[in-house]
Amino acid sequence: MIEANYSFCTSDDVNILGKSWQPTDSYKGLIILVHGFGEHMNRYNHAAKFFTDRQFAFVGIDRRGHGTSDGQRGHLPNIEREMEDLLQHMEEAKKRFPNVPTFLYGHSQGGNFALNLLLRKKPAVDGVVITAPWIKLATEPPKALVAVGKFLNKLFPTVSTDAKVGELSRDPEVGKQYKADPLVHGKISFRGAAETMGAADWLYDYKGKIPAPLLLMHGTGDTVTSHEASQHFHENTGKVAEVKWWKGFYHEIHNEPEQDEVFEYMYNWMMQQV
Repeated sequence: MIEANYSFCTSDDVNILGKSWQPTDSYKGLIILVHGFGEHMNRYNHAAKFFTDRQFAFVGIDRRGHGTSDGQRGHLPNIEREMEDLLQHMEEAKKRFPNVPTFLYGHSQGGNFALNLLLRKKPAVDGVVITAPWIKLATEPPKALVAVGKFLNKLFPTVSTDAKVGELSRDPEVGKQYKADPLVHGKISFRGAAETMGAADWLYDYKGKIPAPLLLMHGTGDTVTSHEASQHFHENTGKVAEVKWWKGFYHEIHNEPEQDEVFEYMYNWMMQQV
């Protein structure tokens, strides 16, 4: 596996750090990662190794306000800006690995944004894999608190608050490493929260077509995002996506003790598309 770092600048002058993981010989496909809230691309090193061992290139960025990229921690100007970042991310990835089947892989908040990108912008991909998307939280905040948050978003959009994250994996070591990781943060601005929840509500109500093959996966033991909301999205869109509900798995199904089973399922599905 060959690792290479790179960067690009967005149209509003935010420097974004990216990384590619490349098979040592030829590659037959490309996976473009969209990571979740508060984390960063290097938490997916093990996923990259699994797929590069199978001749897939793997590319990720630290989204704005995350990891080693610029931007206020956890702040998001608006969902349109986030989707523009992701389109630029995809363009940069395809420059490095052209003319091969391409898959978008989004997790949690990144799953929310990747799904919005798929449905609103219809990027040219051969398939999309979404895990544990933030369509609704497992425990929804009280309506009064949401109303206060929306009011504060209008007055103080860049002011941040701490967001609590539930259990990520049944492997306790995952949680320990997450808390000790200096690049992980738990900050979200009032604007970032409002934009994410607005994008999530849009997904929850969506009843249109899905423009590319979609694999939707969620652990039924997730205490961070709601697997029932993922099921609702699947039913609302005519059950055209392939779904896999991982019984008892927590939020980060890619970090569960059975993670290789999860990656194998993804790999087999992607190979069916190509």
